[in-house]
Amino acid sequence: MGRTGREVLVTTRGMMDILGRRQSKDMIAYTDKHSLVSEKPFLYMISLPNDHISTKVIEQNKVFVINFFKNKKNIEINEKFDPRFQDQFKSMAFEKAEAKTIDCCKILDADAFLECEVIETMHTGECTSFVGKVTMRS
Repeated sequence: MGRTGREVLVTTRGMMDILGRRQSKDMIAYTDKHSLVSEKPFLYMISLPNDHISTKVIEQNKVFVINFFKNKKNIEINEKFDPRFQDQFKSMAFEKAEAKTIDCCKILDADAFLECEVIETMHTGECTSFVGKVTMRS
C-alpha cells in the first residue's frame, strides 16, 4: 500500500452556474497525491487543491474516476482551460466515455481506471482529500 509515484488525471461531473445558467460539466484535474488506503474494502484516496473547481464538484457529487497513464507525457494538462467555458477533453484530445457504476465520465485513453464513490472527505491544509470506495476498476 502507499503512494504509487505516478501522476493521474481525476475526472468528475457536476452541476455549476455558468453565465447565470445551471449546466452539467465534465472536468479533469491533475494530481500526484493519491494512494491505496485499503485493500478490503478497496479504498483509494486522492488530494486536490482546496480552490480547484473539481474539488468543489467532488464535494457536492461524491464521485470521481482516477485515470492512470503509463506514459507521463500523455497526461500533461494545461490548467489554463477553465472547465466552465471550455471542453477539457477536446482541448487535450482525450476521448471520453461514461463510467459504468457511477454518474461520471472517464478517459478512454487511460491505461487503467478506478471508479470511486466518496466515503470520507478531509480538509488537510491547502488540499482536500477524498477517500473513495472503488466500485469498478480496469
